[in-house]
Amino acid sequence: MKSHNRVPASILLLSLFILGLFKDMITPDYLNSPVAFFLNPQHKEYIGVLNSHLLLPFFWIKAYLYTLTFTVIPYFIIKLLYTTKYACYTLYMLLILVVAQYTLVWLENAYLNLHILPKINRYLHSPFITLFLIAALTLYNHADTEHT
Repeated sequence: MKSHNRVPASILLLSLFILGLFKDMITPDYLNSPVAFFLNPQHKEYIGVLNSHLLLPFFWIKAYLYTLTFTVIPYFIIKLLYTTKYACYTLYMLLILVVAQYTLVWLENAYLNLHILPKINRYLHSPFITLFLIAALTLYNHADTEHT
């Protein structure tokens, strides 16, 4: 771990914690985000994903930027604390989660949105993945230095 970069990484991690508090006000998970009620097919004001992009573009811009923030900030945290290689792995993993989440949103499948989307949304828009990666990489690097 690069000790001289701990302060900026800690500030970024704190920002993830603070931003994570707003996930219920921004994300397209209609079960847990009251602002996304229009995506719920059982709601009387159901719009659907495609139409809502046309009618509510500000909601979608916020949602996409919010999700992008939770992919970019962990990348920079890992890059500050470890290597660019590990940061790229982090970015790829988070991008896979982003694609999975928004694929589920666009599919508009009620079963998947009920059982899978909230779980992906909760973990993607929280600092826990980043904390787990920091712990795993610290243990990995510590074990690697002991064997050399």
